[in-house]
Amino acid sequence: MKKLDVILIGGQSNAVGLTEIDTLDEKYRGGHYENVYLYQEGNFRAEDKFRVIRGIRLGMGCKPHQMGIEYGMAGELSVMGREFGFIRFAYGGTDLTFHWQTEFDRIPETVEDKGYCFYSFVKTVKNGLEAYRREGFDPVIRGMVWHQGESDTNKTVVEARQYKQNLKKLFTAIRKELCIPDLRFIVGGISTVPPLSEFADIVRDCQKSFCEEDPYSVYMDNTDLPVGPDGWHYSGNDDLKLGRRFGKYIKKYFL
Repeated sequence: MKKLDVILIGGQSNAVGLTEIDTLDEKYRGGHYENVYLYQEGNFRAEDKFRVIRGIRLGMGCKPHQMGIEYGMAGELSVMGREFGFIRFAYGGTDLTFHWQTEFDRIPETVEDKGYCFYSFVKTVKNGLEAYRREGFDPVIRGMVWHQGESDTNKTVVEARQYKQNLKKLFTAIRKELCIPDLRFIVGGISTVPPLSEFADIVRDCQKSFCEEDPYSVYMDNTDLPVGPDGWHYSGNDDLKLGRRFGKYIKKYFL
């Protein structure tokens, strides 16, 4: 079986991909990266889930007219001349306080249940690894990209300040469940700002502080990339920059 470098992707809507393709400059729309594959679960179209998709292109976000960080990441990695596999679980509007909690009383079945995203993420990774094996690959997890936090910025200051501890619990639990104690993380800093995202600075500080203390995590600052008119999601060119930036960090810290 051929070795396959696998990158995990987790988070909320900017990890799902809610960027409108028509906001991307036309000169950037022709990418089709055939040596980068994707397995995903979450709030995606049914036809884009539960299978290995060979080749990354536009339209692989939440809906056919949307894109996400997978496009820029694939473009950056594809030039290395080898194959990569993404495994992604992401769900829009989810927070660390409830949806990504690692402790729950019963198996969560829907996004309305506590811990649903953590439980589903771990299941997705295991399903994705098995799917790649069925395709003839020997998948090896190299690290994880994390882009989340917007939903933790507009509730209470107490919850925002808990972000660091919640993130530590989550990453510790993921490492334990996947039996990779030194699993590396790239934490993509959020770009949202007050007043819509009232406690954004607190959450960003928590992301930075966690990465300073965790020897296997690195913070990726994105405050130079403004969110679009809705106040939450990136426009096309900035989403492409975000994905490419993740790709550069992957090459530097994972490979």
